[in-house]
Amino acid sequence: MATYKTIPFYPEHSALNRSGRKIATTRTKRYARKGEVFEDRGEIYRVTHVVKLPLGVVADYFFREEGFDDTEDFVEMWERIYPRKGFDPDQLVWLHLYIRLLDV
Repeated sequence: MATYKTIPFYPEHSALNRSGRKIATTRTKRYARKGEVFEDRGEIYRVTHVVKLPLGVVADYFFREEGFDDTEDFVEMWERIYPRKGFDPDQLVWLHLYIRLLDV
């Protein structure tokens, strides 16, 4: 039996993962390295890239990969998840890009 990394997702983000609309997750810490595999509600994904970037860069250039229609939606989500710190465009974060594996 395989051992997978754990990356927690809100249910609505898991649905975006399953649909293929979300292919990235941005976190304040690194959850996985390139090539590692994680499970999200029974679906298996492989991390293809992990980069450390300013949060503002992620919001401006990777909002679609995160499953959002625009930068403002990404920022709103970030502020909801991190209400105490809020959105700081200069904060360094980890962007994890991934693909869904159909057969494991």
